[in-house]
Amino acid sequence: GNPEEKGFIVSAAQKFGKSWTAKLQHGQSTLERSGFSDVDLTQTSVGVDYALAKTTNVFAFYTAYNADTGATDVDTNVFGLGLQHNF
Repeated sequence: GNPEEKGFIVSAAQKFGKSWTAKLQHGQSTLERSGFSDVDLTQTSVGVDYALAKTTNVFAFYTAYNADTGATDVDTNVFGLGLQHNF
């Protein structure tokens, strides 16, 4: 049969003062495949934005991914930095 995936993502952001915004996101999903082990995916991210100006901010985030296929368990960690400018 066709694979079926069920999951959710929850996100939140909170401003602190004029310039800071903290962010949090968590998601989970399960991919069910007929005749195969289920694949369970989990992702959790935390980050922060800092407004340099009305149209420009810098940001940093950390994300932890986990994929469990039943046979293997894979963990991946990602860290990012960026600059965003809106025209």
